[in-house]
Amino acid sequence: MALSNWDTVVFDSDGNQGKGEIESFTGAICEVYKDWLYVKDTKAWYPSQGFSSNVIAKISEGDIRISGFEIQATRGPQNSVIAYVCSTNYKTSETRRMFAVSGNGFEDDEELRIIKRANQLGFSITTKLPVCIGLTSGWGQKESGEQYFYIEAFGENEENVEIEIPFDESLQSKWVGIQPETMEFAFKWLYETLGGDHHIGDGERKDWYDKIRKVQAVRYNQGDVFFTSVKESQTPIGEANKTIFEKML
Repeated sequence: MALSNWDTVVFDSDGNQGKGEIESFTGAICEVYKDWLYVKDTKAWYPSQGFSSNVIAKISEGDIRISGFEIQATRGPQNSVIAYVCSTNYKTSETRRMFAVSGNGFEDDEELRIIKRANQLGFSITTKLPVCIGLTSGWGQKESGEQYFYIEAFGENEENVEIEIPFDESLQSKWVGIQPETMEFAFKWLYETLGGDHHIGDGERKDWYDKIRKVQAVRYNQGDVFFTSVKESQTPIGEANKTIFEKML
């Protein structure tokens, strides 16, 4: 389940932490999905625009105003999207906010470890070109049920290489969830996005920022919420349990 690769932290207007979703005052929805944002708006969607389910935009980074939202997003550690989303009712001066961090919750060196092992076994695989790595039960007459790493890559002369090497659990990435260093990076970006030392002021934005900084940040796995609630899947940053999908394997 691809969603189980993605770990998410979200703060809302009240400083509460829950699902990565916010509604604009025009009725549109901005939601976190994997490491990007979707904007959904039934009033602006039409069938032939390339998106389904009322989605009108996919945002990985940038600064955009759309469907009542002001969205600022950047890329961060763990291949994460870091986003500040707000919607303002200018008649009442009410503002809704969402701060979201969503990235790959696995350690990022699995590919290099597996390629290094393959090369130690006599293969010649380069990491300069794309590599596809997966698990397989083996080709041909290999013992049924025994697992292998399947590698589709390129050799030193850029020839296509398809090989299998024995499975070794020590080579696999471990699930760690969103890390404290990622959150520190994200909060620094948010502070600057809100105005930094010169423009954040002493008003509502500063109060909100101070409030969410004092809260113990918690993360949840996007795949887990298919089986349970966001609240039940949340744990403090740096204390991620195995995903439900991992436990099922």
